[in-house]
Amino acid sequence: MGRGELLPGFVIADLYTTSLVLIDADKSQKETTTTVINKPDKNYSGDYKDKIIVLVNDTANMYLDEKDLSFLYGILNACKLNIENIALINFSKNVLKFFDL
Repeated sequence: MGRGELLPGFVIADLYTTSLVLIDADKSQKETTTTVINKPDKNYSGDYKDKIIVLVNDTANMYLDEKDLSFLYGILNACKLNIENIALINFSKNVLKFFDL
């Protein structure tokens, strides 16, 4: 297959056998639902303005140590974001389930 040629449909379908979207068996596929993302309780750092959650697992610190926090600030700055855009949650300090986030 050369550049620019498309794979046949059955090959593409075989590549994606599982879905990333959970669909309730009781609802029809034509019915649309809207998920409302609520602001989590204030056991996080940041203002959560862009609904971005950063999970960390640091048992020694409340959120992150200075080195890791500086690294996170660098990543956020590269994305033109800051701590106001995210919710930084230390997973070791919060007992949360995935769907509670």
